[in-house]
Amino acid sequence: MRNQFIGSIRTIWQAVLVIGLVLGWYCPASAQPDILPSSVDVRLVQGNGSDELLVQIKANSTAPFGGIFSALTVTIRYDASSGASLGAGSSFCNAWSAFTPSPVVVNNGTAYRTYNGFGLNRMEDPPFDGGCGLSIPAGTWFTITTIPVSGSCTGFILGNDAYTQVENRDYYISMGGYNVTGQVLSGSVNGGNCDLDCLGEPGGAALPGTACDDNDPGTSNDTWGADCVCAGTPVCEPPVIDQTTSNSPICSNATLNLGVSATGTAPLTYAWTGMGTFSPDAASPSVSISGAATGNYEIEVSNACGSVSAIVPVTVTSAP
Repeated sequence: MRNQFIGSIRTIWQAVLVIGLVLGWYCPASAQPDILPSSVDVRLVQGNGSDELLVQIKANSTAPFGGIFSALTVTIRYDASSGASLGAGSSFCNAWSAFTPSPVVVNNGTAYRTYNGFGLNRMEDPPFDGGCGLSIPAGTWFTITTIPVSGSCTGFILGNDAYTQVENRDYYISMGGYNVTGQVLSGSVNGGNCDLDCLGEPGGAALPGTACDDNDPGTSNDTWGADCVCAGTPVCEPPVIDQTTSNSPICSNATLNLGVSATGTAPLTYAWTGMGTFSPDAASPSVSISGAATGNYEIEVSNACGSVSAIVPVTVTSAP
């Protein structure tokens, strides 16, 4: 069904103008005629943040316009599944119009919200006399309304398409009772929660304090830091002795060579015990021992989360 209210707003305004002319408030005989813009363009831009959008117009004219800003219709569309929403806009001048939005309408997965405004008094009239006390500048972008945006980050488009044309929701602007509709000069504008997350995604979930993966098998509980660096807590694996080596049995005049191979979270420390002099020292994984004797030599391997030990039996025989 066509939107009858939106479709008839221009007809209503024309009727109001006729009444105004009869009453004499439209253009007093002593007043200079208003210089109408040849056309008025419109655009949608982001406001102070991604949580607000601005509808702006630019009058293509040689002079400011302080006459009757008759009517304005704009429609903003966006992905209906995005979770985003548009609120009621705040008008630049409530004496002109509250710029009331229509209910949201969804067509083929696209959400549409139309904003309509109209005025009966001259813009330049003082506020106490029903005006705004200002003129719309020539050749300068002028904010008509500020629209709040909530929900997830999505792209919003102000403009016409097949649906707005059929439903009389196309961009339309009238000044002094004349159609001065120009062009829509903007594309998609992001709005909503559009702050970049730690992966550079607008409105993404990779935020400081949330889980991530630093691709390091030696860490756990990985999280994004305040600087958006993903890091985890090092996982401590206790040491495990894989094997020991020995050149036993040896003659008493020979050097005993012992070794150990171990795994676990670094750093690993080593401690050999037994008879003789250890070279380079008893804290090395592989040692040479002079003055060795028959008996058990022990190796202990330790790290921050535990220790493990092994016995290496040694036999020393008298030299022939």
